[in-house]
Amino acid sequence: MIILSFNCRGLASTPKKLALKDLVRANKPDILFLQETLGKGGDIIGCLHKLLPGWSFHAVDATGHSGGAALGFNMKVAREISSWGAKNVLAVELYSNELCIPFLLLNIYGPNLEREKFWTSFFAKSFLAHPNLIIGGDFNFSLGLAESWGVNARADPLSAFIHQKMALSPLVDVNPSKMRPSWSNRRIGDDWIGKKLDRFLISDLLTENLQAFRHWVGDGGLSDHFPVLLEVKGNLTKPGIPFKFNSSWLLDASYISLFHKTWRKAVVSENENRSQLFMENLLRMKAASKSWAHQKKLKEEEIMQAVNAELALLEDPDSQGYGIGASRLRIHELEMERRRILQMREKSWRLKSRAI
Repeated sequence: MIILSFNCRGLASTPKKLALKDLVRANKPDILFLQETLGKGGDIIGCLHKLLPGWSFHAVDATGHSGGAALGFNMKVAREISSWGAKNVLAVELYSNELCIPFLLLNIYGPNLEREKFWTSFFAKSFLAHPNLIIGGDFNFSLGLAESWGVNARADPLSAFIHQKMALSPLVDVNPSKMRPSWSNRRIGDDWIGKKLDRFLISDLLTENLQAFRHWVGDGGLSDHFPVLLEVKGNLTKPGIPFKFNSSWLLDASYISLFHKTWRKAVVSENENRSQLFMENLLRMKAASKSWAHQKKLKEEEIMQAVNAELALLEDPDSQGYGIGASRLRIHELEMERRRILQMREKSWRLKSRAI
């Protein structure tokens, strides 16, 4: 699976659109992150659908004469689970047909102003704990002199702060196969400056489960930024079964109680992003539901063993009370309990065999 991230600096002109189409044709990405689309989300989506038929896109509006982002994927290689967007972050959760696992993808356009405030808030978000998280985009920071080029280049004053936040986070900064700038001021001589502003971060857990991954800075496009690419290859081992919601859980009072304890409601007085809160609630409910379903399965197995043992005793002709009315009533109750458990198992089996 290949992800291409590119700060395109607008998509209004025909040369920009054709350059983006050539960029996709040359690199054959499965997923596309775009920053600074400089337009309304709906207009950008319409433009991208014409350029790349067979792709699905989400976009957020630009603010004034800057910003805007889009995230798209080839529908042949992935299926969407959920999505949400804010001013500087656009997120889509996808199920990869190639790797057979879900990914949470975040397209970032880092701000030029109040950077420390933004990144402090970002590194505190709960979605960073997602085990298959991939973050890409124009972060608008570079990490020290190693990511700055030119006679007059200077280290980013934010680099020490970002290094500290990264060290405390569950994320890994993917180093490119060859270190080179992803942005330049396009001047010549001693006035030329280049920086690595575009990058990919992936969850630490994901690095352990991937067979291989590589990141590089590409060429092409009409912008002062260069495209950056990330290729991930999955493990050769058989993947686990993806999470699937079983509607029969809603008939269980303990699951309803679990939902009320896990799902956090938005407080009207708080200034928070509702779509982001919804995404965080979904992630919490997935984790809680998996744990609840596992414990429920263990409990039902214990009940099934007890039911079978009691039935064997009651149906034994040599046992005391065999054939009396009370025994027959108890056998009926046990048979109904066993049938209920078997019906629940059948629903689970059907979910596992169903295409996602």
